[in-house]
Amino acid sequence: MRLPRLLPLLAGTLAVLALPAPPLHAQAAGREPDLSWRAVTTGRLDADAAVDVVWRHDATGELRAWLMNGAAKAAESRLSPETVSDLNWRLVGAADFDGDGQTDLAWRHQLSGRNVVWRLGGLIRVSGDFTTPSTLVDPNWQVVGVADLGRSAADPTADGRPDLLWRHALSGRNVVWFMNGLARTAGGYTAPDQLADANWRVVGVGDFGSPGSDAADGFNDLAWQHALSGRVVIWRMQGLTRVQGLYAAPSAEGDPAWRVSATGDLTGDGRSDLLWRHATSGALRVWAMNGATRLASLDVAEPAAGPRGFPAPAPWVSFYGAADQMGGLAQAAERFRVLNVDADPGVGNFTPAEVATLRAGGRNRVISYLNVGACESWRDYWASVPAGFVSCGDNTAAQIGPYNGYPDETWMNPANGFFLDNLELVEHGTQTTNGPCDSTCSQGGLDLVWELRQAFPDRLIVMQNAASDVTRLGTTHGVAYPALLDGLSHEEVFEPADPQAQAQLAAWRALALKPGGRPFWIATEDYVGSCANTAAALAAYTQSRAAAFSPYASDASGGQQVVCYWPF
Repeated sequence: MRLPRLLPLLAGTLAVLALPAPPLHAQAAGREPDLSWRAVTTGRLDADAAVDVVWRHDATGELRAWLMNGAAKAAESRLSPETVSDLNWRLVGAADFDGDGQTDLAWRHQLSGRNVVWRLGGLIRVSGDFTTPSTLVDPNWQVVGVADLGRSAADPTADGRPDLLWRHALSGRNVVWFMNGLARTAGGYTAPDQLADANWRVVGVGDFGSPGSDAADGFNDLAWQHALSGRVVIWRMQGLTRVQGLYAAPSAEGDPAWRVSATGDLTGDGRSDLLWRHATSGALRVWAMNGATRLASLDVAEPAAGPRGFPAPAPWVSFYGAADQMGGLAQAAERFRVLNVDADPGVGNFTPAEVATLRAGGRNRVISYLNVGACESWRDYWASVPAGFVSCGDNTAAQIGPYNGYPDETWMNPANGFFLDNLELVEHGTQTTNGPCDSTCSQGGLDLVWELRQAFPDRLIVMQNAASDVTRLGTTHGVAYPALLDGLSHEEVFEPADPQAQAQLAAWRALALKPGGRPFWIATEDYVGSCANTAAALAAYTQSRAAAFSPYASDASGGQQVVCYWPF
């Protein structure tokens, strides 16, 4: 039996591979110990209704999002582009400027005074456009709030579109640009227009109650914090006019190292909350607010460890033969913590009992590949599928050409919704005869993996190869594509050496994904001709481990009918 070279892997696609969930652990406190990362603003960045947190690194300009589930961190993802290397560009706020339901990012250049808005589609910048006017030259004017600051409920300016709140660093004066999308339509000073004590800074904008009451009134208010005392004051506003000023209750954290980073409805109850960060530990905390009154103080939690993710990332093996060719199931189960096998019941390589032996009571993770981009004519599903589906052989509209070098394999367009093979198809583009794939086809491949994740929310999904920006920066159904995966395996990274593949894996590693609260698994599979080529295998293992990857070396891509039990 010969298997194709590029195989995306799906754990538990069949009942025989159902994995027992490991015990859940208590959620750790969410923190970012690198204090150069700043939690700048909040907004809804993925498909759910939860408010997420946007981070920027002060030294590198990198951008990151914590995708939240209330006060708990659900996942972490980079934005695209990942970095704004000119550190004079300051991220100043997040809001939906164009009314498309997507959160956008507002930027200001500290030297030129120019202002630009990134229109986002989820985590990806769709376009970047200057405001009108594009420049406010005096660098002492700083954008300190982005929200609808309409002058009165009846005024057309209170249209739900975000406006820009400015504060002058020297005079302490505050002015609002009323915006229609990216265009300023009017402007006015707040009343009072000045808070001369420079230690007071605006830390957020939100609805923190009405005059004399914590009940929301539909007007956005200003939250201030004093740099020395740490006390928080709320200006309850009606448009530009302060109608009440009062301290939050309580007015501060006991430890002055706690500082408000941003505001937003982080608890999902329709009320504005305060996001705090500790200046020494980097820990985050949410004050769940009712107007100006704190209802609860919630430490932001890291994702609890669940059935997703790899508790032990190495050693691992990729093997496509039958159970009796493994050199002993007990030996394989003892030696490896991750085992990739061909468990297609139509092939009959493994029985449920044999898979259970490999799991070793739940200590190991057993995964079996699932085709995502091509069909092999020798498999059962080429001609036989469940009711309601069309077989690969019969679906001629989805067939987009032969897989060069593999006469029994046909590229299939994943936009048609098949559970297919070879996800690197999404990277092909149209300038090839070996499985051309246009933008619809490419997006269909990512969407198909989203469908798999919906069908198997607790199973391991590992992608083989296809490690380019198409997948790393891709989105599907408003979700960052990498968040769907538990790991990534790539062939021929060090033997033979492939600098491009090495760089791609390093970029995935930099995403710092934690599915199920565990580090994202990145594995390399190199081919050294036979299990006797110890020198080449050792070289591949050494380089892979130095890059913080999990290595395995096998005989050949089209082989893998034998397990190599390397002594290192």
